[in-house]
Amino acid sequence: MKNILKIALWLSVFSVLLFSCKTRERATRLVVRPVSISKLVKNIEENRFDFPYFSAKRINFSFDNDGEKNSFRATLQIIRERQISLSIMKLSIPVGRVALSPDSLIFLNYFERTFVADKMAALESLLGFSADYNMIQTLLSGDVMSLFPEDKLEKFDLSIEDGFYKLQSGGGLEEIPATGGDSFVRLKNDKAFSQVLYFDPDLFVLRKMVLTDATNTRTMRLEMNEYEKIGSKYYPAAINVNFDSTNGIFKAEAKMSGFSTEKIEYTPVRIPANYQRLFFRK
Repeated sequence: MKNILKIALWLSVFSVLLFSCKTRERATRLVVRPVSISKLVKNIEENRFDFPYFSAKRINFSFDNDGEKNSFRATLQIIRERQISLSIMKLSIPVGRVALSPDSLIFLNYFERTFVADKMAALESLLGFSADYNMIQTLLSGDVMSLFPEDKLEKFDLSIEDGFYKLQSGGGLEEIPATGGDSFVRLKNDKAFSQVLYFDPDLFVLRKMVLTDATNTRTMRLEMNEYEKIGSKYYPAAINVNFDSTNGIFKAEAKMSGFSTEKIEYTPVRIPANYQRLFFRK
């Protein structure tokens, strides 16, 4: 799970490289009825946002990296297991595009007429942690719960807190390998790493996640709000991330609209012949 704990750093890469709406569902505070953890996990699994195609016409990103602020607007398209594409704008002017595939990354900077084209492994090497395509796809598509296998989630402790169902990891958890070779959950009896998940009692969607790594003194807080109904499922139109570590504080906020799960035609990235190639520097 330290992959997710560090994903805020991955999101900041875009700001560094760069240098309508449907009714949104606001869950009312209901009387939360006690349920068994197996019943809760079943409801969570049934409400997972797992579509083959997903797009957002407008995303307003803002970043605060230890006092250094930046913002931009983007559109997002995801073809599951094939391509993630972000078209980035500043003051309504297209400034770049990021395209990810399961094994490669391309970044185009329209202003400077430069590009980066490399394997995903190069990005992982630069950042120092696993940032594979599957993990990034999972987070951007709102399907966070796919990171928690159903049988492992049932080992969490269940309680009710502040009008939400609360699932918290405890000792005795098994290690769940990630695709990039890291771990989502620590080995048995390692209580220095905790995961706390808060679920809406009506929609059974994730509303808040707090990951704490006491060993390395770092904490990530993720909040997902203003859920909007898309088909029979719900997607968070507002996402806030706070990453606090000994290296500083990173904050990110995304507000989104114009969602669709209609089929998206694959569009390969074409690099203009006069663009200069750049490389990631460690």
